[in-house]
Amino acid sequence: MSLYTYSGRNHHREVGVNLRRSGAAEEKAMSETMRTQQRDTRLEQNWEIWQLEVLDIIRSEYASVLQEVSWHDVDWNAWRPLFDAGYSASDAVLSAFGKVA
Repeated sequence: MSLYTYSGRNHHREVGVNLRRSGAAEEKAMSETMRTQQRDTRLEQNWEIWQLEVLDIIRSEYASVLQEVSWHDVDWNAWRPLFDAGYSASDAVLSAFGKVA
């Protein structure tokens, strides 16, 4: 018999169980969404910190070649793959510019 053919107390109890299960699944999905949002927020915060580190390294290591480097002088879209690949800021600069003679 299907759930909907029951009558009386049993019907309500079965429906209540299904509602609780649905609520638990919904809560789990919401929890996962929150974790994903928190991870994305941390990633973006790390990206911003990493960018500042790269900029500081470029300014200090290449000051003799590049007089002034501002945030807007850097093509950050080109640097993002290095960040996503796990390069440290110094390794990314080394990869992009090579060793200073």
